[in-house]
Amino acid sequence: MFARASDASKIAYTACVNQLHQWGFGLIDSQVHTEHLERFGAYEVPRLGHMELLAVALDQPTRRGRWQLELDVDDFAARGGALGSAPEEAP
Repeated sequence: MFARASDASKIAYTACVNQLHQWGFGLIDSQVHTEHLERFGAYEVPRLGHMELLAVALDQPTRRGRWQLELDVDDFAARGGALGSAPEEAP
């Protein structure tokens, strides 16, 4: 993997997580635990717990067709890539 800008993959990953959150996805299976993903809130789940989470996720409606980024990029940048509302301005 390469990027033309430093930390571009981190920005792309957080944008993807934000989009999936907006669409109501409750599970992202990264397959392998890494410290890099842990910095974004990932955590390791024992196999039985994973199977339970997966069963719940598979019971949810799916998103069919071509996926397109629906995030407001300016809002995403203003929040520093965080979920939720934009940070409030200092008085």
